[in-house]
Amino acid sequence: MSDFRFRWPVIIASLLIIIGIGWYFFGYPKPKLSPSGYDHALALFSACNRQDAIKIQQIEQLIKDNLAAKSLQANDANWLRKIIGQADRGDWELASTRLRRLLNQQVEPAKVKPLVN
Repeated sequence: MSDFRFRWPVIIASLLIIIGIGWYFFGYPKPKLSPSGYDHALALFSACNRQDAIKIQQIEQLIKDNLAAKSLQANDANWLRKIIGQADRGDWELASTRLRRLLNQQVEPAKVKPLVN
Protein backbone atom coordinates (compact mmCIF):
# COMPACT_ATOMS: atom_id res chain seq x y z
CA MET A 1 0.00 0.00 0.00
CA SER A 2 2.77 2.47 0.87
CA ASP A 3 4.51 1.76 -2.47
CA PHE A 4 1.29 2.79 -4.27
CA ARG A 5 1.21 6.09 -2.37
CA PHE A 6 4.65 7.09 -3.66
CA ARG A 7 3.88 6.29 -7.31
CA TRP A 8 1.21 8.96 -7.79
CA PRO A 9 3.45 11.98 -7.16
CA VAL A 10 6.03 10.57 -9.55
CA ILE A 11 3.39 9.89 -12.21
CA ILE A 12 1.86 13.35 -11.81
CA ALA A 13 5.27 15.07 -11.88
CA SER A 14 6.21 13.13 -15.03
CA LEU A 15 2.97 14.09 -16.76
CA LEU A 16 3.44 17.75 -15.85
CA ILE A 17 6.96 17.71 -17.27
CA ILE A 18 5.78 16.09 -20.50
CA ILE A 19 2.92 18.56 -20.84
CA GLY A 20 5.30 21.48 -20.15
CA ILE A 21 7.76 20.33 -22.80
CA GLY A 22 4.95 19.81 -25.30
CA TRP A 23 3.52 23.26 -24.64
CA TYR A 24 6.93 24.87 -25.00
CA PHE A 25 7.63 23.31 -28.39
CA PHE A 26 4.14 23.13 -29.88
CA GLY A 27 1.86 25.48 -27.97
CA TYR A 28 3.94 28.65 -27.77
CA PRO A 29 2.42 31.33 -30.02
CA LYS A 30 4.64 32.07 -33.00
CA PRO A 31 3.24 35.09 -34.77
CA LYS A 32 3.97 35.77 -38.41
CA LEU A 33 4.56 39.42 -39.20
CA SER A 34 3.69 41.08 -42.47
CA PRO A 35 6.56 42.78 -44.32
CA SER A 36 5.42 46.12 -42.89
CA GLY A 37 5.17 44.64 -39.39
CA TYR A 38 8.67 43.23 -39.75
CA ASP A 39 10.01 46.68 -40.69
CA HIS A 40 8.31 48.23 -37.67
CA ALA A 41 9.72 45.50 -35.42
CA LEU A 42 13.23 46.16 -36.73
CA ALA A 43 12.91 49.87 -36.00
CA LEU A 44 11.54 49.12 -32.54
CA PHE A 45 14.36 46.66 -31.89
CA SER A 46 16.92 49.31 -32.75
CA ALA A 47 15.26 51.86 -30.45
CA CYS A 48 15.01 49.38 -27.57
CA ASN A 49 18.66 48.41 -27.88
CA ARG A 50 19.60 52.09 -27.63
CA GLN A 51 17.02 52.65 -24.87
CA ASP A 52 15.74 55.62 -26.83
CA ALA A 53 12.38 56.60 -25.30
CA ILE A 54 11.82 59.41 -27.81
CA LYS A 55 12.29 57.03 -30.76
CA ILE A 56 9.90 54.56 -29.11
CA GLN A 57 7.22 57.29 -28.99
CA GLN A 58 7.82 58.10 -32.66
CA ILE A 59 7.53 54.44 -33.63
CA GLU A 60 4.35 54.12 -31.56
CA GLN A 61 2.85 57.07 -33.46
CA LEU A 62 4.00 55.55 -36.76
CA ILE A 63 2.27 52.29 -35.83
CA LYS A 64 -0.97 54.18 -35.09
CA ASP A 65 -0.75 56.09 -38.37
CA ASN A 66 0.02 53.03 -40.47
CA LEU A 67 -2.71 51.03 -38.77
CA ALA A 68 -5.22 53.79 -39.58
CA ALA A 69 -3.94 53.89 -43.17
CA LYS A 70 -4.32 50.08 -43.33
CA SER A 71 -0.67 49.65 -44.28
CA LEU A 72 -0.05 47.70 -41.04
CA GLN A 73 -2.05 44.69 -39.91
CA ALA A 74 -3.85 44.81 -36.56
CA ASN A 75 -2.14 41.63 -35.31
CA ASP A 76 1.27 43.13 -36.00
CA ALA A 77 0.30 46.33 -34.21
CA ASN A 78 -0.95 44.38 -31.17
CA TRP A 79 2.30 42.42 -30.80
CA LEU A 80 4.38 45.58 -31.17
CA ARG A 81 2.24 47.59 -28.73
CA LYS A 82 2.73 44.97 -26.02
CA ILE A 83 6.47 45.28 -26.45
CA ILE A 84 6.27 49.09 -26.51
CA GLY A 85 4.46 48.88 -23.16
CA GLN A 86 7.42 47.03 -21.68
CA ALA A 87 9.85 49.60 -23.05
CA ASP A 88 7.67 52.43 -21.69
CA ARG A 89 7.89 50.84 -18.23
CA GLY A 90 11.68 50.87 -18.55
CA ASP A 91 12.07 47.13 -19.03
CA TRP A 92 14.41 47.55 -22.00
CA GLU A 93 16.06 44.16 -21.71
CA LEU A 94 12.77 42.26 -21.77
CA ALA A 95 11.49 44.36 -24.68
CA SER A 96 14.68 43.70 -26.66
CA THR A 97 14.53 39.99 -25.87
CA ARG A 98 10.91 39.71 -26.99
CA LEU A 99 11.67 41.61 -30.19
CA ARG A 100 14.68 39.42 -30.91
CA ARG A 101 12.52 36.32 -30.43
CA LEU A 102 9.76 37.79 -32.60
CA LEU A 103 12.22 38.61 -35.39
CA ASN A 104 13.89 35.20 -35.16
CA GLN A 105 10.51 33.50 -35.52
CA GLN A 106 10.10 35.13 -38.91
CA VAL A 107 13.08 33.25 -40.33
CA GLU A 108 12.18 30.07 -42.15
CA PRO A 109 14.72 27.31 -42.59
CA ALA A 110 16.27 27.10 -46.02
CA LYS A 111 15.00 24.38 -48.31
CA VAL A 112 18.11 22.62 -49.49
CA LYS A 113 17.91 20.54 -52.61
CA PRO A 114 19.80 17.27 -52.43
CA LEU A 115 22.93 17.05 -54.51
CA VAL A 116 22.67 14.65 -57.41
CA ASN A 117 25.80 12.67 -58.16
